[in-house]
Amino acid sequence: MARRRSDWDSADHRSAHLGTFFQAGRDEAKVRFGDERVLTGDESEKLVIGLPFPKGAFCLRWLFCSTVWPLMRIMQIVGEEGSCKSALLYEIFRWFWWWGGGSYLFEAEDKDSPDLRHSIVGDEAIGDITVHKCEHIEDWQEGLQFQMERDKKRCEVKGGPGRTIPICYGIDSLVGRTTRDTAGSVEEKGYATRSYPTEALSIAQYMRVMPKWLPGWPFCVVGTNHLKPDTASVGFIPTKRSPGGTSLKFQETFEIVMKRTGDIELADRAGLKINLSTKKNSLGPSRRDIGVNVYWQYQVVDGNMKQHTWWDWGGATVDLLLAYSDGKSAVAKSVREIVDLDPTRNSRVVASKTLGIPGSAPVPYAEAAERLDENQAVLQQLYNLFGIRQRREFQPSRDYRDQLEELRRSIQPAAADDAVPASEDVGHSEDS
Repeated sequence: MARRRSDWDSADHRSAHLGTFFQAGRDEAKVRFGDERVLTGDESEKLVIGLPFPKGAFCLRWLFCSTVWPLMRIMQIVGEEGSCKSALLYEIFRWFWWWGGGSYLFEAEDKDSPDLRHSIVGDEAIGDITVHKCEHIEDWQEGLQFQMERDKKRCEVKGGPGRTIPICYGIDSLVGRTTRDTAGSVEEKGYATRSYPTEALSIAQYMRVMPKWLPGWPFCVVGTNHLKPDTASVGFIPTKRSPGGTSLKFQETFEIVMKRTGDIELADRAGLKINLSTKKNSLGPSRRDIGVNVYWQYQVVDGNMKQHTWWDWGGATVDLLLAYSDGKSAVAKSVREIVDLDPTRNSRVVASKTLGIPGSAPVPYAEAAERLDENQAVLQQLYNLFGIRQRREFQPSRDYRDQLEELRRSIQPAAADDAVPASEDVGHSEDS
């Protein structure tokens, strides 16, 4: 029996009315389930608000393919021992403080580094970090839920600040402790048995629930994890894995893999060479990587020895652009045309006509990277060249809900002139 021909078979008709068909369905779903849970594909891609990266840190925008560190997200930092995972987490705390927020650290290992933390975030920010000492996996889970619920109530109490405070909840590390049942079994028996499924199951169940606490709030959850030797299932190929089960990977927006690549010994400071790569990036291309130096100095202040530690994002920015501008490729040529960089590599100073740095007075890489940030025309060309998404910056003085709604309105598709009310049967309209 021949199929009855429908007006929807007409390409012109479909083009004119298909958008209205789905828009009507979305409008009804938004009423039923809420605006935050029903989005167009375009909205879900663009509805991102975050904290701007530090000045001079073009390298981070390139690494994450974004001009901001997104909120309402879960991130994971993984790496081997000594790869500065905790130091990067403390650096992220510093970003949140800079933009009017604070942080919580759920310390779930026996190697807390309060001096390192203080040396990175600084004297002013250290008081806005709360540290929870966790003996079991359940401790950081309960602590995270308690603090997040408490923060929401404090924000929305009458006369409170509203959703204007960005908060980072850091877990160091996600699987640094066992469950209470496992710990009790060891204490009772006097020896340990296999517990991996128990720990992974605990985290998996928690991660299926926790993400629903984030939508609509300027919050972010960042956990550290360890890379451990493993063997691939095919061919017994040596590889590395992060414990805790696959549930973490399903929920995270970024998975940052860190590796220590060398030591630095200078007359006035010491440091480490670190490689950062994005094993996963839900907002852009994955598997980008940068090299960055972490430095520290010791100074005597009021008779006491004091440490100062910093991530040299500016130096990493110039290193990245120099690497891209070297060679005969089309990208190298484009980078050279956008911004000229003439380095004295041994002393890590650089001149640039584009950035107004004369060859007679070259400046350190970090200062040149800050000059780059002041030149919006050059930045825009680099963003276009590397496909870096320019996303909405968080405004600390405004309620986060208002910012989300404003962004949502700005990206919603315009309604068609011949829009049909949701209650009508679009497919059989007499006007079709």
